This record gives sequence, C-alpha cells and structure tokens, in this order.
Amino acid sequence: MNTPFTSQNLVHLIGFPFRDAEWKQKGLLGILFLLIAPVTLLIPLVLVAGYCYRIMRRVNSGDGEPAMPAWDDWERLFVDGIRLVGVGLVYTFPALVLFTLGFVMAFTIPIVFVFLAHLTSQADSSHIAFMPLVGMSFTWIFYGTGILLSLMIGVVLPAPLCHMVAKDSFGAAFHINEWLRIFRSNLCSFI
Repeated sequence: MNTPFTSQNLVHLIGFPFRDAEWKQKGLLGILFLLIAPVTLLIPLVLVAGYCYRIMRRVNSGDGEPAMPAWDDWERLFVDGIRLVGVGLVYTFPALVLFTLGFVMAFTIPIVFVFLAHLTSQADSSHIAFMPLVGMSFTWIFYGTGILLSLMIGVVLPAPLCHMVAKDSFGAAFHINEWLRIFRSNLCSFI
C-alpha cells in the first residue's frame, strides 16, 4: 500500500458504498444496527465492526477495491467484530484511564470540598476556598492529556487494525515492529 494519498482516493473511498447495486439494503441494515446498539448491550455494534473487518479483508485479499459484502455468516461477523473492538479497547485503554480519572476528580473533589467545609469553622476555611480550583485543575489536566493521547492513538490505531486483518490474527495487532514499518512508509495515508 505505497500509493500516495490524493483527494481522488478520498472521494473513491467515501463513495464506494454507493456503487453497490444493493447499497440501500446493506447500508440501512448497518444504520439500524448502530441505532439499536445502545439499547441491546452493544451486540449490533460488534456486528457492524465485524462487517468493517470483512470490508478490510476484502480490500487486503481481493483486488484492493472496497465493496459492501452481504450481511451473512453472523457468527463470523460477531467473532471478527469482537477482535476488532478488542484491539481498539487495548490500544485506547490508557486514554480511557485518563478520562476515568478526570471524571472521578470532577465528582470527588467537590464532595471532599463540601465535607471539609462542614468540618472546619468559617475562620480557618480560607484554604478550602481553593479546593474547587485544585479539583478542576486536575480534572482538566486528565481530560486534556486524555484528548491528546486519543488523537495520537487515532492516527496510529488503523495500522495495527489493518495488520490484524491482513494476518487474520488477533496477536498480529500487537506485533508493533511489523505494523510500525507499514505505518511509517504510509504515514500520510494513515493520517
């Protein structure tokens, strides 16, 4: 995949679903799955991820052209979707931890502030007045770092996902030296 990135490539990739004769049925089924995913324990989201896996595998093993496959072999869609989501969760875990810490700080610091304000008298509560500022500072530090890390992961994550699909192995996503060479040689395409 050493083809240079052009705007024509982008238009070609964005338009590929509409070149399929049955694009309405296939697309509407995918949209339906995405809409019901929050209500149904996210299982349809895993199926959509499996569908994306199938498209990626078709591009890798076929003629390089993306195409919309049929919605069949549901078990395989589910297994492939779990693999794709699993790799995504492993790589995004550090950012998720930072966001969780920021969320925890946003709620615990005000609670601690109120608790300490009740314990101290009005005379020596001047140090408590800075507690919300400290809490919000930590919250925004964690959120800001999480956002920066998420952006970096978002640029890099397609490489291990594509490598996993190309090798058809969950472990291939973690062979960093292998996919990093591909990532470096196609940096503009991944970005």
